[in-house]
Amino acid sequence: MACVILAATFLQGGCKKTEEKEWELAPVAIIWEGPLMEGPNTAQVAIDELLQPWCTQHQCTVADITHITPKSITITTTDSLLLTSCTSLALQAVSDDSKMLRIGIANPLVWHKGRATLTTTPDADLLPIANGNQFFWIMDANFAADTEATARCTMELLLTIGYKK
Repeated sequence: MACVILAATFLQGGCKKTEEKEWELAPVAIIWEGPLMEGPNTAQVAIDELLQPWCTQHQCTVADITHITPKSITITTTDSLLLTSCTSLALQAVSDDSKMLRIGIANPLVWHKGRATLTTTPDADLLPIANGNQFFWIMDANFAADTEATARCTMELLLTIGYKK
């Protein structure tokens, strides 16, 4: 009898179909407060409860999510400092319970009409970082010269989420 219950439990949980969906996050404002030094400068943005709204919309739980990977990262700006003095950008994510994870990079940084695309790290799984209450996007900008100015941009991320349905 115990074997039948165990087998039924396994089949019930094991038969969930895994699906993938793309999720475009709301644009994130990134600000580097001056003074900025020649070389790398870091900006960070705290993100609270990233997954819960998505799970509610897709009628699943955070435990049903199998992976979260970056598909595209686009940076937009009209900030002349970023457009003229920033030579590279790197995006990472971290939480209190995880190690820093590189998500994307642009080196050299190439702007086209105020937009730049970071090359994503396709095997970077954000699930261990994003499944808690809070995590941080960390954006490193490499500036060519010292400045007292503040630099600003907007980051748009498209993620692929795998989940059991």
